[in-house]
Amino acid sequence: MPPTPVGLCAVRASSPQINSLYGSAIGTTVLQLKELPPRPREYDGKLCLFKVAPGVDEAAIKAALVPYGDIVSCTLGKTARPAIVCFATHAAAQAAKRAAAQLVHIAGGVDTLFNERSYDGRHGEAGLEDDEGRGWCIFESEVSGELILRLSVVPRLKAELDKLPPKMLQVRSGHSLEPVDLSAGRLETRVADVIARIEGATFTAGADKPRVIGLYKKYVDQITVALQRLLPKMLASHGATAAPPEPLPQVDAPAAPPLRLASGQPLLLLSWDAGGGPRFGVVDATGGRVAAAVTGGDDVELAYDRCSQAVLPWRPPAAGWEAAFVGDGSTARSSRAAQRKRHARRCSPPAPRAARRRCCRRW
Repeated sequence: MPPTPVGLCAVRASSPQINSLYGSAIGTTVLQLKELPPRPREYDGKLCLFKVAPGVDEAAIKAALVPYGDIVSCTLGKTARPAIVCFATHAAAQAAKRAAAQLVHIAGGVDTLFNERSYDGRHGEAGLEDDEGRGWCIFESEVSGELILRLSVVPRLKAELDKLPPKMLQVRSGHSLEPVDLSAGRLETRVADVIARIEGATFTAGADKPRVIGLYKKYVDQITVALQRLLPKMLASHGATAAPPEPLPQVDAPAAPPLRLASGQPLLLLSWDAGGGPRFGVVDATGGRVAAAVTGGDDVELAYDRCSQAVLPWRPPAAGWEAAFVGDGSTARSSRAAQRKRHARRCSPPAPRAARRRCCRRW
């Protein structure tokens, strides 16, 4: 018996890492079965409602669905609260399915019990309704090839991947397994194209669509970050060499003058500039050096070879605070310098006795 929409959604909702399972480059092979068998007669006219709203009973379900056709029976489950409604004709069940947007007040999703929706889109097939495919199936198919496609842009990695068994195999009646071509589409627009396909597809549970789009975006972000970190190492370990880049055009322009700050400007020196912890200083008259006049230490030559995006929230306490701050810091620095000298004299070893006698005689 084919799985019901309730069963399929339960499996997928319980598998948050399903994208990694399908997308593994070497750990899994995906078998893709797109064919649908003819609908068994016992499924004719049967509609499945899942996630039936609290307080909705069989009478309320019949009242909401009777406009679409005569109802033969209605069975409401006791645990997961799915409901199976049997119409007198299958056309009535299909009409109710097309009106799912008007039935959200009684159930979270509506579909025929035998799901005849195509895998990835169908148009013009006799006896079947046109559709844009199943959202989950499109997602699973696309993530299966996402990593392979991105790795294959590196010729050496593609050569290694081609030695492995096919990532995806299509299963068809009367045919042997056929490898699925994963080279279609442009990588530059792939993410937008895939999201558009998921947007256009149908989800039995409408709330799954934004969740699936989020899963796809998150997966792409994860593998993109991983590839940016690992690809240089992978290429280096395999001895791969990149083609030399084209030489940049030569431009004859005068060198830019060095950046100079205003003399007397207080400045916070970060740890990599100050050779230790952060400390304050003041820009000297040249504008190119910082005199450690506030917290002490050696003067520092200003070099602008990096940019910090750190932001220090600051509100000036009052007008003229800079001069007072620098003055207080200079006073504190002088006091600490004098204190260090006195400490050094106290801690220095006593002079030899002969030297003390000579000093006394000279005195």
